[in-house]
Amino acid sequence: MKGVIRILALALVFITAAVTAEAKVVDLGALAPDVGGVEGNVINNTKGKSTVRFVDYYNFTTTTQSQIAAVTTNFNLFNFTNISGLHAKLLTQDENGKWFSVAYAAAKGALMEQITLQYANLLPAKDYRIVIAGSVLGGQLGNYSMNYQIAAVPLPPAVLAFLTGIFGLAVVGRKRQNSAA
Repeated sequence: MKGVIRILALALVFITAAVTAEAKVVDLGALAPDVGGVEGNVINNTKGKSTVRFVDYYNFTTTTQSQIAAVTTNFNLFNFTNISGLHAKLLTQDENGKWFSVAYAAAKGALMEQITLQYANLLPAKDYRIVIAGSVLGGQLGNYSMNYQIAAVPLPPAVLAFLTGIFGLAVVGRKRQNSAA
């Protein structure tokens, strides 16, 4: 029984020993289609003995209905999996101003890992936030970079086929009307 209590006490000390790094907050502004960029952060925990948790925020709005692709890479030349639990979320606000998730991507712990966050229905003049979070162990240097790209939402091929069909019917109807006269 005493052994179990000691293990639980050690686990509690380990869990509570994690420190939270200061959040990085970046305002990317109003983004239009064909706009992209690179952001990133270095979480220096080389002198620390406990785990450092970090949460970084990238805020933006869009000028037109669009889609986003954000690729986040966990990299360090000396320790390729230096960030554990790396994940990214795309958030937006509801009518009460509360943030909620619309897309999520998480790392699986591979070397030089990339995670891709995609969402195809960004509405104009609405607030969005990309959140990148993870943990860096004591004695480590955590690096990530995020490449993001905003693109216009393409017109679905079915809409083009439908409009072509309507146009074709109009032409055929006009020819029939002219030949009947």
